Amino acid sequence: MKQNLEQISSSLRGLFSYDEIVLGVNHRCNLNCEFCYIDYDNSFETNEMSMQDYRNLLMQARDLGVRTYILAEREPFMTPSRTFNVINLIRQVYSSEKSQDAEIFLVSNGILADENLQEAARQGVFLDTLAFSLDGFDKTHRNLRRIPYDIKGDIAEKILQTAKKYKEYGIIKRLGMNSVLTNKNYQEIPKLIEHAHKNYPFDMFSIDVFNENPKKRNGHLKTNKKQFQEFLKETSDISRKKDIKTELIILGNRQMRPYLQWARDFGFLRGESKIDANLFYVDDTQEPFRIYYHLFPTEYVRSVRVGSDGFVMGIGREIMKGDYRKHSIGNVKEKPLKELWDEVRAKSVPLTVEEFYF
Repeated sequence: MKQNLEQISSSLRGLFSYDEIVLGVNHRCNLNCEFCYIDYDNSFETNEMSMQDYRNLLMQARDLGVRTYILAEREPFMTPSRTFNVINLIRQVYSSEKSQDAEIFLVSNGILADENLQEAARQGVFLDTLAFSLDGFDKTHRNLRRIPYDIKGDIAEKILQTAKKYKEYGIIKRLGMNSVLTNKNYQEIPKLIEHAHKNYPFDMFSIDVFNENPKKRNGHLKTNKKQFQEFLKETSDISRKKDIKTELIILGNRQMRPYLQWARDFGFLRGESKIDANLFYVDDTQEPFRIYYHLFPTEYVRSVRVGSDGFVMGIGREIMKGDYRKHSIGNVKEKPLKELWDEVRAKSVPLTVEEFYF
């Protein structure tokens, strides 16, 4: 086994280019979601990067060939001016290149997005994709995201209306919705997707099957086989009838393998495993409803996470371990990005191969 592990790890380390950075713009969040994989709080003190630090990072990343930035670290709208400055700085750094522009994705819980709409428009912000996190209608979403009740009104509907405004203002190219599938919302998500598609200009829907963080002891949120298959049937039927682009993502580690089997038992994932450029298992027979089962999480190889304070780490386990700085490879304010990224690969790939293959 050890020899096979070393052979697979060695071949994978050199397989991918430097494609994607999950980039932090702050270390603050206005929610404390029940299933959040990040295990630290707002009292955490950080020495955040200056705009010059971001410029230096972006220039190194551009020269490495990075073309995708995902602003999904905590809640970007907690610091709107800083977030908008970083977005515009990415555009500026890439504007001098003859190669293609960078793709910028922003993921938000949507609570503060509406009050910052005018400022985003004033600063000329443009996003390739803006995705709002929504896990059910008002009561269910409030409970899962632990949204304070001093935020009045139907919070789910408010987020949907805010999403529509961003699309109408021309600030974004694509509008997405991200949901986390649990045993508390498996019956609501199909109805939410149908409602959002019918009444609002969403381009895509993405559902992550809940993957527990043992440290947070939130395994009680997992769906069982019956619940999961009921969700599969309802979502796939709605997606095909309404021609809605819907993606279900199942992480392929040991913990999540039962979901793959349940999908197969129910008639999904009938074809042979396919390894494409992203090493995904993809079932193309169920379009527009698609299941992505990660044979190997390519984020560990082609992506890296850079916090708002400059600390670099892998996409996986490190972020779940409390003070992530203790598990970071180093800081981009002190070392070149390529050197840190290569160290992340050297450390993360063998651990990940062991978890996903053996």
